[in-house]
Amino acid sequence: MVYSLIFLFFIGIISGEDCTADDGTPGIELWWKCYSIENTFELNLNDLELKGTIPRKIGKLTNLTVLSLSNNHLKGNIPSEIGSLTKLNFLSLYNNQLTGPIPSALGALTNLNKLFLSNNELSGIIPIEIGNLVNLTELFLSENLLTGPLPLELFNLSNLSYLSLGDNLLSGTIPAEIGNLTKLTELFLDINELTGIIPPELGNLTKLTHLSLGSNQLDGQIPLEIGSLTNLNSLWLCYNNLSGVIPDEICNQGDSSPSLYSNQFCSSYPDCLDDYLEYQDCNED
Repeated sequence: MVYSLIFLFFIGIISGEDCTADDGTPGIELWWKCYSIENTFELNLNDLELKGTIPRKIGKLTNLTVLSLSNNHLKGNIPSEIGSLTKLNFLSLYNNQLTGPIPSALGALTNLNKLFLSNNELSGIIPIEIGNLVNLTELFLSENLLTGPLPLELFNLSNLSYLSLGDNLLSGTIPAEIGNLTKLTELFLDINELTGIIPPELGNLTKLTHLSLGSNQLDGQIPLEIGSLTNLNSLWLCYNNLSGVIPDEICNQGDSSPSLYSNQFCSSYPDCLDDYLEYQDCNED
């Protein structure tokens, strides 16, 4: 009988909830506060110097629409249980010390509009399940340790206006499918290990105001289609291996002149670039 009571006691602990929330409903304790499972819709815990890992039981708050834990000292993996928060439209975990892969379970969050994971130590590939997040308008994965190629599924996100993947270890080419992201206004792929040519399909992104491909290993010529980007205010192609003739069409961009230094342009240059080319690695015979 004693053992049965002990067993039932522990079963009660496992199946029961952590606490009772202020509104009298069952809750869970997260970071020293009791949150109602049923009636918690937003969790904003930015700049509080939280430490430790993101608890797996956060996945019980299935009515959350906003989860923001940015600018803390959180470590460890992003728990896959976050994939249970299918009503989320805003998820921000940037500027922590999170490690490990981006969980594929994030692909279940199809209501997300904004996903901010920048400035962590996340590693591994960008999961193909990211391509399920068709309502995303802003995706920030910069300043991590992500590797591998840009997954083609990423270019299913046709509602993106802001895509930031800079300062990682991404490799491979820039796929032609990037031209599908016609709502983009800002695109950052700088400081990676990308190779190959600049795809002419970038010319489809006529709403771009900022395009940064600098500090990669891109080669070949600048495509003529770059001249279609007449709304550009910032074009960074520096620190690559680009060569050949710079098309006159590059002068069609907006208010500022492009940054092309530390490439291999050695031919005649468009007049608009006379004061902006700076150092080129010319090895002409």
